[in-house]
Amino acid sequence: ASARLIVGEAADIHTGSDTVLKNLPKAIPIGIVDAPGLIAPPDTATQKLLSHACHTTTKPVNRLDTAPSQITVIMQETGANPTDTNQTTPTFQRLAVDHAIVGLVDQAEWLVTADGRRLLPPADTPDGRNIRHRLGIAPTTPRWSPPPQVFSAIAEKPPAAIPTGILEILRIPGANNPQLWARTADGVVHLTPIQADILLDAGIHMRDGTATELGANPDSKTLTDLPLPDRVPTWVDPTAQPLCVAEHGEVETAPLIEGKPAWGEAVALAGKAVATHFVGPGWAVGVDTGSGIHVVSAHGLRHQVESQETAAALGISHFYSIRWDVLRLLPSGTTLSKQQALQPLY
Repeated sequence: ASARLIVGEAADIHTGSDTVLKNLPKAIPIGIVDAPGLIAPPDTATQKLLSHACHTTTKPVNRLDTAPSQITVIMQETGANPTDTNQTTPTFQRLAVDHAIVGLVDQAEWLVTADGRRLLPPADTPDGRNIRHRLGIAPTTPRWSPPPQVFSAIAEKPPAAIPTGILEILRIPGANNPQLWARTADGVVHLTPIQADILLDAGIHMRDGTATELGANPDSKTLTDLPLPDRVPTWVDPTAQPLCVAEHGEVETAPLIEGKPAWGEAVALAGKAVATHFVGPGWAVGVDTGSGIHVVSAHGLRHQVESQETAAALGISHFYSIRWDVLRLLPSGTTLSKQQALQPLY
C-alpha cells in the first residue's frame, strides 16, 4: 500500500534479481508501517457490506467477579460476488417483538427492544416505579451493561414518560375485548392495556364510553405516538447469547455454536479501542461514513484516507456505507496519504 501511495497508482509488484537490486543506490526506508497489506482486487466488490457491533458476555464465576466481555466488530460481505475467505457467516436474528432487555449504562436504565432504546424514568420516582412494576422489572431482572460507545449506536427513541394533556381514558366495549383510548383536547389516541395501566397508575381517570362518542373524536394531532412501552415483554438474559447492534441501530442476536459465537475465529485487537475483536472479509475494504472515507484493513485497523484519488491509487474504487458509530469502535491507524508514505521509517 505504501508503494502504491508513493507512485500514485495501483501498480502491481514486480520481481527483481539480487544482481539488479545490489547495484541500485540505497536510501532510508520509507513507508507507513501499519498500512493495509491485503487489498481486494476490483472484481471482488460486492453489493453491500453488513456491519455489526456485538457484545458477548458471560456470567461471572461469583458475585465479586466482573463478567468477562468481548466487543466484536463484524463486516460481512453480501451480494453478487462475496469474497471467499472460508470465514463462517453468522446468522443474525432481529430481537423478537415480544422480547426486551433492560440496559444499564452510566447509571441510567433503558428499555431496549428490536427497534431501539428508550430511557426509563429514574427508579426512585413514582413514574419510574410504576412503569417498572407494570413491566415486571425487578432487582433480579438481568441488566445489560455494554460499553457506552456500543450502547449509543442503538437507535434512540423518546424517553418513557407520562404525556401531558391526557384528559381521561375511554373504555369502549367490543364483541371480544374492549378498546382503550386516551382523550386529549384535540382528539384520541389508541392505548394498549399496559399503556392504560401505566396512565391509571399516574392518576388519570378511566370511564366507559360508547362507539358513537369515540367516533365523534378525531385522531389526536398533538399526541400521535405514546412514549410508553406497548407490551409486557419477555426479558432477555444478556449472557445467553451475543447481543448486536446492526447497521441501522436495530438490536439483533447471534447464536452460540457449542458455546462459541457463530462468526468463528476473530482477530484480537490491541490498543485502547472499544472493540476487542474483528471479523472481516479477509481483505482491506473501503468504507464511507457520509463524512469521510476510510480503509479498514484485514486485521481491523481503520485508516482515514486523504482523498478519492488516494483511494484509487491504492486500488480501491468501491466504498461501502457504514455508520461512524460502528466504525469508531475499531482502533485507528495512520492516515493513508502520499505525504505520510514518504516519511522515513526511523
